[in-house]
Amino acid sequence: MGMETQSLIISEEEYYLVKGEMIGINNPDKEAQAILKKLEKGKASDASLSSLVNLIHSDPSIGPSVLEGVNRILLGDNSESCNSAMSVLNMIAEKDPALIGNSIDAVIVSMKKWKQEYHVNWKLKTFEVLFKIYHTYPEEMGGAIPELFKCLENSSLKIRGNAYNLLYLLAATRSELFKGHSKYLVRALNGLYEEERIHACSLIKKIAQQNPTLIEDAYDTLEDFRLHHPHSKLRLESAHTLEMLKRREKTSASIDSVLKKMITTSMIKAITVVDHDGKVLAASGHTIDESIISKILSMISSMEDAYIGSWVSNVCEHKKYIGFRASQKVIIVVMTAQNTTIGSTLIEINNSMKKIMELNRDFF
Repeated sequence: MGMETQSLIISEEEYYLVKGEMIGINNPDKEAQAILKKLEKGKASDASLSSLVNLIHSDPSIGPSVLEGVNRILLGDNSESCNSAMSVLNMIAEKDPALIGNSIDAVIVSMKKWKQEYHVNWKLKTFEVLFKIYHTYPEEMGGAIPELFKCLENSSLKIRGNAYNLLYLLAATRSELFKGHSKYLVRALNGLYEEERIHACSLIKKIAQQNPTLIEDAYDTLEDFRLHHPHSKLRLESAHTLEMLKRREKTSASIDSVLKKMITTSMIKAITVVDHDGKVLAASGHTIDESIISKILSMISSMEDAYIGSWVSNVCEHKKYIGFRASQKVIIVVMTAQNTTIGSTLIEINNSMKKIMELNRDFF
């Protein structure tokens, strides 16, 4: 009798967990919502958080409503709840990162509430979530960039290191996301920590390899560092970055010159060089419509034997468009008159490719 009475003295949360055969199994949504209520108050145990994650994976239909609740908690002011909510996102993403794609905005808002000296564990969990989102939805990471730059100013070496590593990944693979954020690069160049300034130089160098125009605002600061900064390491890093930028500018100008010469011939009216995602790397002549480029890319990607040198053609409004796979990552799209032969156009493209490779082997 005593044991039976003791088993009834349990919390509401434990009731949902212990009496799963009555409520949880028959109604996982109710069990999940009960745990979310505890989570919102900052009173959910580790076992409860694990149960919540298991419920989502065992019954995917409740995933959207649970994640909506977790995101709502991240937007709140209870730091303990936010910490636990971030743990939930991390555990969910461990099994299926795709499930947390809609949580990026809530994660970014939660980062804005951080204080310098507090919540280091919360911040580290957040970085784990951000890395998982990056590997699944890298294109959604643009909104996190300002907050990541702020993390370079954090007193914690671990926080600064995680922020730099993620920024560097984005600079290497998604440099276009830094558009409009050059002020943060300049701010980092003038940061409190020498390591922060060196990191900023490395980021500028990496971004410039893909999108040099995005970091034009940093030139003056880099030149000043190269000439006057008291730390030799930063002077050297600034000099290397400027040298690379100037070399890249010279190469880009030469490549533009090659492309311009292509359209002075009677056969080619416009040329656009894109990567496999459709991002424009170089262009000359009339602007080729994005819909045409997308169609050409789709045609090439649908080819079963799309080797380097493969080509496709498409006629639209009395103009002929030819797509040529120059490498695994680069497609050349040209516009010609409808009566221009494909063979003569391909010869012109090949000749120009040779000239570009002499200028920059890494271009293709």
